[in-house]
Amino acid sequence: MELTFVVIDNQLDYYTDLFLSVKRASCRPATAMWYDNALKRYREATGDKAAWPPTLEHCLIFFEALRERELSAATKNNYYRALNGFFNWLKKSNAIETNPLDLFGTVKAPHPLPLAPPLPIIKRLFTAVKNSLEETDNWRYVRDLALFSVAFDTGARIGEIERMTVDDVDLLASTIWIYATKVNQGRTLVLGDETTVIIARWISERVKIGVSRKLRSLFVSDYQMQGFRGFTAGGMRERLQYWQDLAGVDRFRFNGFRHAYAVYSIRNGAELLDVQGQMGHTNIKTTAVYTLVVPEGRSGRHKLTSPVRRLGLR
Repeated sequence: MELTFVVIDNQLDYYTDLFLSVKRASCRPATAMWYDNALKRYREATGDKAAWPPTLEHCLIFFEALRERELSAATKNNYYRALNGFFNWLKKSNAIETNPLDLFGTVKAPHPLPLAPPLPIIKRLFTAVKNSLEETDNWRYVRDLALFSVAFDTGARIGEIERMTVDDVDLLASTIWIYATKVNQGRTLVLGDETTVIIARWISERVKIGVSRKLRSLFVSDYQMQGFRGFTAGGMRERLQYWQDLAGVDRFRFNGFRHAYAVYSIRNGAELLDVQGQMGHTNIKTTAVYTLVVPEGRSGRHKLTSPVRRLGLR
């Protein structure tokens, strides 16, 4: 289908330049360049003298050009969001009556799979803490080992760990209770035997270093030697970076422990419902995403459970 565009005083250039001027004044340079690049692609696809006002046909031509370039879904979504932002701005400015992309539909971006740090990196991190503790009986090392163990063994969010108290821990049952918030429901975290032993050592260490009984935070710090107080999420992140640098491993964010818990638990054969309960996901679909990043475990389990294998053909 061949379309004929009517040009009226090249208003597209005028509004494009005005829009980009606004973005350069109000956004980061990288964001302004992002809009600039997307609008240049739009002009290239629709012709040197694109019609005014922009129509659904212009959008179709633009996205057909993107399809021919075989761009990734994420890149096409970036172009869509930039163009949609421009059209919405035109509509708010009363330059156009409707946004033509309202009739186009959404160019969805793929949801990135959760990134879990490689197991060898986590092992080197834990080994660095453990070796340092064997060399020097430092209470901070005991705390950090317990902190990382809880994070990796339970998949708890950093904010949840920050709010944990000694009263929430049941060493006999090997559990930690997480109280409900406005966003997340309360739940019980189950601990492995190794983590229970490490936490027990840390709770004993809290008493030895003189933490007041009035301070109930499970994890504490003595920031700038000003007395003990609850360990903050920022402090936890700093300690993680400290040990990552000491161990000589690539850095990952603290919530990498949460992703790692899910990935490696499923890889080790954990039930999906158990992982869901531990992580506090209200929807099992959120937890199921982690099954997409554990091909090793899936492959191994399928070899054991394959219905064809049970036929005994070999």
